[in-house]
Amino acid sequence: MLILTSSIQTSAQETPKTTPLIANLTSHTKNFSQEKVHLHLDKYVYAAGDTIYLAGYIVNAVKNIPSDQSKILYIELIGNGQQVLKSTKSQIVAGFTSASINLPDTLREGAYQIRAYTNWMRNFDNRFFFTREISILNQSIIARSINSKVQIPANQLAESKVTVVQNSANGKVATTYEVGFYPEGGQLVNGLESRVGFKAVDRQGKGISVKGIVLDGSGRQMADFVSGHAGLGMFKLKPDYSQTYTALVTLPDGRNQEIKLPVVAQSGYIITADNSNPDTLHITLQTTADLVKKRKMTFLPLSNGVPLFYMETDLPDRQVYISVPKSKLPGGIIQLSLINDLYQPVSERLVFNKYLESVNLNVSGLKPSYQKGEDVVLELDTKDQLGKPMMGSFSVSVTQSID
Repeated sequence: MLILTSSIQTSAQETPKTTPLIANLTSHTKNFSQEKVHLHLDKYVYAAGDTIYLAGYIVNAVKNIPSDQSKILYIELIGNGQQVLKSTKSQIVAGFTSASINLPDTLREGAYQIRAYTNWMRNFDNRFFFTREISILNQSIIARSINSKVQIPANQLAESKVTVVQNSANGKVATTYEVGFYPEGGQLVNGLESRVGFKAVDRQGKGISVKGIVLDGSGRQMADFVSGHAGLGMFKLKPDYSQTYTALVTLPDGRNQEIKLPVVAQSGYIITADNSNPDTLHITLQTTADLVKKRKMTFLPLSNGVPLFYMETDLPDRQVYISVPKSKLPGGIIQLSLINDLYQPVSERLVFNKYLESVNLNVSGLKPSYQKGEDVVLELDTKDQLGKPMMGSFSVSVTQSID
């Protein structure tokens, strides 16, 4: 067991000294800086034939300031089969844009996606595109019956996910559930205990309540689980390479569904993280016995692609513990990577560090009711955590309330 704290604490906010790995990452971030897009939609449930109104914010992914790199934002409506049903372009001015999409009245009822990106963002993985799921209602078109089916992705090492489609009956739209299992650190490794997260949603992307047990190949129960908020949950598992594991999931309608968990790797590495302490992030680097002191590894946390600090190690023990004060880390999503001497990531983990900086937004001037055609005048007051005024761009959506 090896515990490291002090060397990490002193370097988390400092510019890392140059190594080939750090130099390459820094150069790539500088020369190929990414953009991020966020869309503010007027609502998330529409009727076929409605118009979607939206505001778009485009920022530099590293500095989180308005981007002046791209001038056009591409916005698409994506159907259930990932086909582009509608698209539009909007001019970007000082990192801001606004647009609208007219929905055809022939759209089938169901879940759709709004996707947005700049031309520059197409140079990178499309997983960095902005996506937002919306629901479209259309009572005039009844979805046809769909036979029950299960679809399992081919890459079992990355995740284990199935889509269960229940037969429609009496002209009602079929009920679809999706349940996915995601091992911490990216894979299950022989003899290394880690957490397995899961997510269960319906066809509109809303979390559902599920419960279940995990069985090994001999039918022995290894874990049980119950979903919590938004259909999310987790359980711990110490897998054996000689076994296969199956989750027996009880769905909201009472049916049981078997889902194969990812294949267990015979040897490898896992990053686990404990984010429960409000002041300190606890990280554990785990490896199988055959890989102890075998290769030079680099532990590298990144924020928006920028290295925060690094630690080189040959993993002298099967478990290496690292503690990092959260005050030394930037707010937001932090990517924890373990990289081998060939610059190949062997395990990755995302953690969220709650922002230390906050924006206090107060809205005043609103009345309980308005006459038709009456102007709505309101005041926005924005201050930072020290009470100082802040500048910014803002968008407001107005929708009809349903009592």
